[in-house]
Amino acid sequence: MVLSTFDNVIFEKIISKILEKKCEIDPLSMRYETIKLLLGYLEKNNMDQYGKLRDYLERYFKEEIMEHYEDYIDNKIYVLNETLLMMEEVKDMYKFNGGDFEKGNFSVVYNYYNTYYRKEEILKYLYLNVGQEKLDSKRRISEYKSRQMKEMLKDKREKGERGKAERKQKIYDLLWDAGLFITNGLYEVDYYVENGGELDDKLITKILKKAERMIKKEREQEVRRENLKEQLERYDCWDKKKDRMCVNYINGVGEYSLKDVVNYVRDMKWLEINTEYKIMLRNGVQIEKYDSLLGKYVVTREFDNIFNNYGDMIKTYAVEKLLVNKGWDRELLGDVPPLIRKRIDEAIRKRERNDYLVGEIERERELKREELRERELEKKRKRREEAKLRREQDKKGNDKKVVVKEA
Repeated sequence: MVLSTFDNVIFEKIISKILEKKCEIDPLSMRYETIKLLLGYLEKNNMDQYGKLRDYLERYFKEEIMEHYEDYIDNKIYVLNETLLMMEEVKDMYKFNGGDFEKGNFSVVYNYYNTYYRKEEILKYLYLNVGQEKLDSKRRISEYKSRQMKEMLKDKREKGERGKAERKQKIYDLLWDAGLFITNGLYEVDYYVENGGELDDKLITKILKKAERMIKKEREQEVRRENLKEQLERYDCWDKKKDRMCVNYINGVGEYSLKDVVNYVRDMKWLEINTEYKIMLRNGVQIEKYDSLLGKYVVTREFDNIFNNYGDMIKTYAVEKLLVNKGWDRELLGDVPPLIRKRIDEAIRKRERNDYLVGEIERERELKREELRERELEKKRKRREEAKLRREQDKKGNDKKVVVKEA
């Protein structure tokens, strides 16, 4: 037999060539099947070469094949067929189209999101029906079309950017000619630059009017900002410029005057430095629990406070605690902002009002006690009268009994 003339080196080179064949679309399962057929032939016709092939395969695979070499090879083929590719991977790697998927009659594996194909089936189809040369040709055509599409999209994008730049320049020239130095923030301008259209007189008039209003607003904001900065720096409060009330004043939100904003900021800074306002606010002191520190009668009898919201209530409470710590001597507080003076007056007024209310309540209690005493005395008087009346009635009854016996 011809095979018996092969020496070991040549024989191993042939088998290695089969197993390590360098071809992208040559399926490995088909090479295993070739080895399987060769093993079957040698087992029947040349046991010497059969043994050599078995020894070489064990060295090649680095594991012992044992007796059931057909099962071993079949298992290798089974593992290969378990390797899956997504549909998009098949289209991208092997340039499949709809017709290829229909002709191949492939096994399909589904999950919730993708469709998968067995890689070995795809490779067999390519190997038998397409070939490496045709696959390379498909790829070249696909890459060429892809380059064309990219160039076309690039040209379209560059053309669009040039159009936007030209439209933007038109708007710039229009605004600069009108002395309106503004470039951003106008919806009509942005829409025209992005989408094109006709720059007619109506649109031009609309853009110019909006630009004038916007520039006027920006100038007013700048004036308010400078005025606010000057006033706050005078009281060393410019570090509070990011406070919401300052921002609203600069943007023209609300009806605050410059004086209101400055007094508010001074009020806040003084409270943060001198009182426990921030801690109290963070700990959630409730409005309904607020009362003078000297008594529990303000909430019971009246709640007359010059401030209306929760934050202001806590500020007044913080000032009152500070006054208590200072022994109610307002001179120890030094020069204070206007709003703090109001809060001090409110706390002192509450103290005085509390003292009055304490006296009123004591007087009411004394009146109540007097009424109770009068009621008790009246009850005692009535009981004495009733007892006297019963005694008199009993006495008359006894006199009648005596008269009857004598008769």
